[in-house]
Amino acid sequence: MMHDVIALERRGLPAVALLSDAFEAQALYQAAALKLSAASRLFVKHPVSDQSNAALEAKADAVFDRLHALLTRERTLPGDAPRAAVDAVAAELPDVFSGGGACCGSDAGGVTS
Repeated sequence: MMHDVIALERRGLPAVALLSDAFEAQALYQAAALKLSAASRLFVKHPVSDQSNAALEAKADAVFDRLHALLTRERTLPGDAPRAAVDAVAAELPDVFSGGGACCGSDAGGVTS
């Protein structure tokens, strides 16, 4: 998920990783490992997958204002790193949106563009 957020931000598209709080430790570890600890992420109360529509709506309502604030803030990712530093790190990530990346390319059996 953190790869996706950085790839989208790199393209100038605001992005926030919306994650279950049960996976907070993993998300923080992955962001730190990628040296992108300031990448935008927002945690929703677990569980998510087996919830009723009403429960999901309540969870969405609980985070909506924070999500909106994260998506509309001035972009300086990660942290206050210069854009060149962000681009250098992001350039090493698989380009999952073009169909040629490591996770989605034809060599991985994924969908290609």
